[in-house]
Amino acid sequence: MHSPIASAAQYRGSSASTHAALTCNTQIHGRDELPPPAKPQPQFTPAPSVVAGTLLSGEQLSFLEFLHDSAAADYCALLFGSNGTAAAKMLRELRHATEFHYFGYWRGKPESKKPAHGSGKLTAPAAATKKLLKKFARRAYRGDTERRGVNYWERVAWLVWNSYAMLMALRLRAETTEQQEQRRLASLPAKRAARKKYMRVYRAKKRDKQRAKAAHYTTNEAKEVWRQQRSQNRKGENQ
Repeated sequence: MHSPIASAAQYRGSSASTHAALTCNTQIHGRDELPPPAKPQPQFTPAPSVVAGTLLSGEQLSFLEFLHDSAAADYCALLFGSNGTAAAKMLRELRHATEFHYFGYWRGKPESKKPAHGSGKLTAPAAATKKLLKKFARRAYRGDTERRGVNYWERVAWLVWNSYAMLMALRLRAETTEQQEQRRLASLPAKRAARKKYMRVYRAKKRDKQRAKAAHYTTNEAKEVWRQQRSQNRKGENQ
């Protein structure tokens, strides 16, 4: 027959052992465990850079090439319309003027028998700049059947030239952006190698600092200082 005192003592011992097992500090043992190996990361290969579509991915054109380019023709039709507008009419007539003397022959002076430079045919020198294109439009549309006046057609020529200049500027910007991206992608391997080298040096320095800090508190002198401080604290508590 079991005594109640022995049973109580046995219960206290079992509960104490259970409580100790539940409150056991496992941080020290956990530090000894090796971390799981890192999962290998797949090699990332960026897709080729495509900044814009066919309209902005073409090369730089002269104004005469711009007039006969198919992609530029769709661009102009979107901006100015295909029929019924003054800009569309000027574009159509300027395309004809690049092939023959659409606007006739001009003479610089009444007594001159030779036609003026360019005459009624739009040449590369006559369309080299916006100022020269406006000058060509003033002479070409002098006495127009619609009676708009040369100032009106000069403003339309200004509008046509600005659309050409803006398209070429956008193409240049798109090409620059694509070249910058290609240079960035080409420099990635060197940057990654430099980053890995830096991190290796950084981790090594960090480990050395941690070891030095741990050694500072585990030397015999540090232990003796800690014992003296503990004894002083106990004396203060007893008083």
